[in-house]
Amino acid sequence: MSKSFSVFALIGAVMLGPVLAIAAAPLPDTGPVVVVTPPWKDAESVIEAAGGRVIAPAPAVLAAAGDGDAEFLRKLSGAGAWAVLPAAFFAQLCGITL
Repeated sequence: MSKSFSVFALIGAVMLGPVLAIAAAPLPDTGPVVVVTPPWKDAESVIEAAGGRVIAPAPAVLAAAGDGDAEFLRKLSGAGAWAVLPAAFFAQLCGITL
């Protein structure tokens, strides 16, 4: 096994842990969520199209925080969201309690 393969495998393993932890976080029935969208979609527009409201002061490049009811969460994938993740999980990573 080459040394470069070992380095890439180690980097991949280190990066995969947080991704799996985020993906495994349970999605709430209502409440704030982080909406991840493809590069050709505007995250704020996806949230509004699903009937929610944007709650973050400034969206990230491929994501925005939104809030709404259970119907909003069901409509997000149809509106163009790639992933819907619980905002509380990200807040805990930053030391914030929602």
